[in-house]
Amino acid sequence: MFSLAIFYVLIGTVLGLDFTVMVLMPTIALSVVLIIGVNVAWGTGLWMAAIETVIALTSVQIGYLGGAAVRLFLEQSHASATAMLRSNW
Repeated sequence: MFSLAIFYVLIGTVLGLDFTVMVLMPTIALSVVLIIGVNVAWGTGLWMAAIETVIALTSVQIGYLGGAAVRLFLEQSHASATAMLRSNW
């Protein structure tokens, strides 16, 4: 389950770097379908599917917040560096 959380945090981070928050809806829908499909194929119980779904959805949202924060930091540092270069010319 820890690897599932890491995988979805990384997916959320990549999405947060490039996209708006609306990309989370199709990502969440696809994740739910995938997790339920895998659990049905493996024959695990409904509770295991529910736990994995909660872990995945929480992880992708946390990763998205981290990616969006990095994007915001990079945009601000780029803007300040550009302003500093323009003031020197």
